[in-house]
Amino acid sequence: MKPGRDPLTIAALQARFSDEAKCFAFLERIRWPAGPACPHCGAIERASRTKSRPGQFVCLGCARSFSVTSGTPMHKTHLPICTWIIAAYLIASSSKGISSLKLASLLGLQYRTTWHLVHRIRAMMDSDLGLLTGIVELDETYEGRLTALFLTKAGPVPLKGLFA
Repeated sequence: MKPGRDPLTIAALQARFSDEAKCFAFLERIRWPAGPACPHCGAIERASRTKSRPGQFVCLGCARSFSVTSGTPMHKTHLPICTWIIAAYLIASSSKGISSLKLASLLGLQYRTTWHLVHRIRAMMDSDLGLLTGIVELDETYEGRLTALFLTKAGPVPLKGLFA
């Protein structure tokens, strides 16, 4: 945990993402920091919001509609976007993972729904977006290889003779 930052509690998470408008605004800031980008023609900041549906845009270049969830597993889902964000947080914040059954009881959904939800979120987390750059913080991991010697009561023993 970074110094000066408190961990996000479930109550704070639900208050921060209490309605669809807040969730769509959060996803727009994350996905399009330079403004909405059309996935069809690639036009940036040439889109207007529709008044009928939150998070829906119409491209002024190609006249096609798109949303912040276009091209993601969240697109055309029947679950509220708030549920997706809270589920993603619970999956990412649990150190040993979370089962679909536990997530179903926490979110008040059916097991089958959360099973599909968990698999889609894990697929999004697994997508290869490139190598990590900048400062990378790791927690609870071992990086590197085993040392050449294994220490016993009798003294150091080479690993090669121990496992061969």
